[in-house]
Amino acid sequence: MKRLNKPSMDIHTIVEDCANSYRNIDLRQRIINSTNYIYEKSNIYDSLSSQKSWHLINKNEYPSQLTHDEMTKLYTDKFVVQKQIREKYYDKIMSLCADGLCPICGIGYVSTLDHYLPKSIYPIYSITPSNLIPVCRDCNISKSDKPINSEFDAVLNPYYDTELNEIWIEASISLQNNTITIVYNVIGEKPNIWSEIQYKRVKKHFEIFQLKKALSVQAISEIENNKFAWKTMLDTANDDFLKAYLEMQLESFERHDINSWRSVLYRALIANIDQLIFYLKNNDED
Repeated sequence: MKRLNKPSMDIHTIVEDCANSYRNIDLRQRIINSTNYIYEKSNIYDSLSSQKSWHLINKNEYPSQLTHDEMTKLYTDKFVVQKQIREKYYDKIMSLCADGLCPICGIGYVSTLDHYLPKSIYPIYSITPSNLIPVCRDCNISKSDKPINSEFDAVLNPYYDTELNEIWIEASISLQNNTITIVYNVIGEKPNIWSEIQYKRVKKHFEIFQLKKALSVQAISEIENNKFAWKTMLDTANDDFLKAYLEMQLESFERHDINSWRSVLYRALIANIDQLIFYLKNNDED
């Protein structure tokens, strides 16, 4: 998971912009009258999120002057669809991923905003900026709409899980019948600075977003795309030259994200350099 800076947006202005875009005068006024309530709840969200206490946030809350559907439609009808509002808020949150890659998997391209607390269950946070995370379509679908009922239910959050700077994904390499296999997993032992809750949340995150399969597919593709170049290095230089090249690549990838699928792969390739060299020398290109 890649860290993101929280959106810096004023909820009062967001609510006002959404309200003023409605032609229905009654609905417009009821939304404006609900501004302070939405603001207060957004502050509660931020406070509890900072404590990783999403399980303490109440479900099915919305302003007394609005219905559940009216609250969620501020997002679906205005945040997403209304051009000026979309450009001002939706698109700016999407742009938090400067490289365009999903912060959850690091593979897919950002294509939507995910409600960390689903708007169908937590309608009051449907337009709370820090509840909206830019993700790819696959990760959005994998997460689905589920409540957070305990500390262990919360998947990693790129805005608030800022302390997870330790390596938490590893990969194993095996060779059988000259076929290379890469398997990704959460590291086997919890880092000392992590709590047991953090470790369990990481495992749940890895499982829910089906990262084991998704990352392994990327790794095999990376090896296939590079094996000709790597074998050429072996043929024209030596084993140490290839290892030094991989180490240089790893340093570059880790500067971006130490837990990206490439960082994890290249750490595994370097640690298993003898297997990689054997594979390259015994897999001639057709």
